[in-house]
Amino acid sequence: MPEPEPAPEPEPEPRPEPKRFEPQTRRRNRPVRNLPARTKPRRRGGLGWGLATVMGALVIAVLSFGREQLVSFYPPAGDVYAALGFSPAEREPGDGLELREIVPSRAEEDGVAYLVLDGRVVNVTDEVIDIPEMSAVLRNAENVALQQWTFRVDVAALQPGESTVFNTRLAAPADGAADVKIEFVGSEIGN
Repeated sequence: MPEPEPAPEPEPEPRPEPKRFEPQTRRRNRPVRNLPARTKPRRRGGLGWGLATVMGALVIAVLSFGREQLVSFYPPAGDVYAALGFSPAEREPGDGLELREIVPSRAEEDGVAYLVLDGRVVNVTDEVIDIPEMSAVLRNAENVALQQWTFRVDVAALQPGESTVFNTRLAAPADGAADVKIEFVGSEIGN
């Protein structure tokens, strides 16, 4: 007798496929690829560095060439320049000094006529300033110099805000004199 055929084994039940995570919003019509992202190489900002260089050069130029104006506007900036090793700006004779209350008058002594000038020199800075020699120039109506003389005040230097008086006289002033200018030797300051 023939042997009975073994009963077929039952077919295994199909396994459910694992669920894939799908984002809430699906991209349509795009295949999913699992490749590394390609990025465009970044260009380093040439314009940014160029602008920074120009601005830096501009600041250095202003600080270098505008030093006198900056220090005169804000005197403590002079200390910053000194700390950075910059020499102080050169001063003209009389910088920081003002001539005030100048009063011309005439006098006569022993038959000689004199032009007398009285006035005040004031230190308008926050530094000690040496008082240079001063010059007086007598001019006619056409602004032509007729006579000139030099003189000094009795004080060598003025403290910040301090002032001193001066008195000078010229024997036998020229006829036709219409104006007198007083200058610190090297730069004109006032009348």
